[in-house]
Amino acid sequence: MKTIQEQISSGILNSCVSKYCYKELAITNELIMPAHTDQFLEFYLSGRYTIVDKKGNGEFLSPASIFIGHQTTPNWDLKLQGHYRMFFIHFTPNGFFKIFNIPMKEFTNKALDPESFIHMEIRQMHEQLSNAKCFTDMTGIVERFLIRKLLSRQGYADNFDKIINHINAQHGIVDINWLVNQSNLSIRQFERKFNQQLGISPKTFIRKTRLNHVINLKKLQPYLSWTDITYRAGYFDQAHMIKDFKSLTCESPKLFLKKIVGTQ
Repeated sequence: MKTIQEQISSGILNSCVSKYCYKELAITNELIMPAHTDQFLEFYLSGRYTIVDKKGNGEFLSPASIFIGHQTTPNWDLKLQGHYRMFFIHFTPNGFFKIFNIPMKEFTNKALDPESFIHMEIRQMHEQLSNAKCFTDMTGIVERFLIRKLLSRQGYADNFDKIINHINAQHGIVDINWLVNQSNLSIRQFERKFNQQLGISPKTFIRKTRLNHVINLKKLQPYLSWTDITYRAGYFDQAHMIKDFKSLTCESPKLFLKKIVGTQ
């Protein structure tokens, strides 16, 4: 059994949250899948994943809620078996920083219990989400909380969104020198701002964006050959694409896609 509901954010949260997602899964046979590489806050309303450390440090049960920062190396796999109800808040690349004003370098390649930095509000929101009657009620609970946090930062203003939006619109097929010129910053200031707002370097973000484009192309158009996808995604050749895949996921493209099919 699988139920998925999604909703795009709107209004003043549009530049901070890409979407909300509710998933209900019933998994009979144990499934091991790669952890997500995007940035999100997840609430386990029933059931919890087992997180397997890929560096050999064992495995542990996920907390009731978890925040995933930008991932540049695959640190974990997720082990699933049983019934799960989950609510996700998917942030735009610098959305979490814009709402909470926490330097994102602290979260790179980490999966943390948000109670450690958002405190009791997370526990209260988890309880409200668990008791909510429908997906619409869940998104309302979350949006009220996020809007309140964002409005407390009314003085915040930054045109850096234009740079990030351009990278996303071009699927990572961009010239970094052109981006620096557009930002009116020095290369050092540009890199520092990326690390502050995203927790990763501009080059890493561009590579991740291009790789996500490859994954989406193959999921939406599975009949496309890997050669076609290589050139559509702007890679010089297939070897370069495979190198990025193995660097960012520790898997070949075929194996990674095979693992995530049916779990999204």
